[in-house]
Amino acid sequence: MAALATVSVLALGAAACGDDDEQAGAAAGSVPEPVAQIDALSGRQTEVKLAGGFVDALGTLKLTPAPVGEGEITKQGVARFPITGGTVTYYKPGTVAPFVQGEIDHDAAGSASPEAGEPSS
Repeated sequence: MAALATVSVLALGAAACGDDDEQAGAAAGSVPEPVAQIDALSGRQTEVKLAGGFVDALGTLKLTPAPVGEGEITKQGVARFPITGGTVTYYKPGTVAPFVQGEIDHDAAGSASPEAGEPSS
């Protein structure tokens, strides 16, 4: 039953970075050269402040956000997840929309479940 209640919290990942097919700022067929490109993203972490309304909505479903793996959620409501991979391409702003495109992976990043633990410090 708990497996059915588990909800992916940050499956959004880098969906906010844009659609790989969208090139609204560039003329059809002419994509400008990127200013920077990272083909194998690794390193630090992503931090997201969980909105109170989001946490409250989970509560109405009797769910609590909780870290999984090396992720953590602080008492201040900041979810921290290690970056496990991905790619990022940065264009000069105004030449392509969105000007930052890519995918940031956070394998085993977070969940919301009835068994969720208490926030860390």
